[in-house]
Amino acid sequence: MLTPFEIVSQINALSYKEKLWVMEKILKSMREEAEGIKDSSADDGVVPPFSLLDFSGIWDENEARIFHSAINESRKIDEDEW
Repeated sequence: MLTPFEIVSQINALSYKEKLWVMEKILKSMREEAEGIKDSSADDGVVPPFSLLDFSGIWDENEARIFHSAINESRKIDEDEW
């Protein structure tokens, strides 16, 4: 079995598109795992901290770019406001 460091090293050797494909598959797997945890913890009232994973794989590239742009715009500081 590979160590996490070895896995990351191998992923870093991939092309940009291959890295995106790997990340998409990892996020999908994590989201499915999180859903299983949510289902199994429904009875005890515990909510797992996977809310951001709910977004993985549901936006296309254009929607993700728009969201990223909105985040960057919201982080800009208006020096006249201060």
